[in-house]
Amino acid sequence: MAARMTGRYEIVAGALSSDPQRARTKGEEFHLQPERCYDDFEQMAVQESQRADGAEVVMITTPNHLHLAAAAAFMKQNIHVLCDKPLVNTIQEAQHYLEMVSKTG
Repeated sequence: MAARMTGRYEIVAGALSSDPQRARTKGEEFHLQPERCYDDFEQMAVQESQRADGAEVVMITTPNHLHLAAAAAFMKQNIHVLCDKPLVNTIQEAQHYLEMVSKTG
């Protein structure tokens, strides 16, 4: 919500719950197109990267232990990442994250 308040971001897609039906319901609340309500972040990363109007940046707000996996999925598809804190939970995850950033820019 804070990113939206800047006037620079608009919610156009989402993997809004680990429960597919709840994700679709939440997507309806955000007025998202049904085909842009995804069951998981991996699916969203791949499909949004293939759209001409795909997401340019995503906000990661998953449970903490999933932050790195979600961020990596989007970085691999050249989608910019904003992440809820903590970004990572261990020094090893931090090193992996830095490697991903170096590879994907």
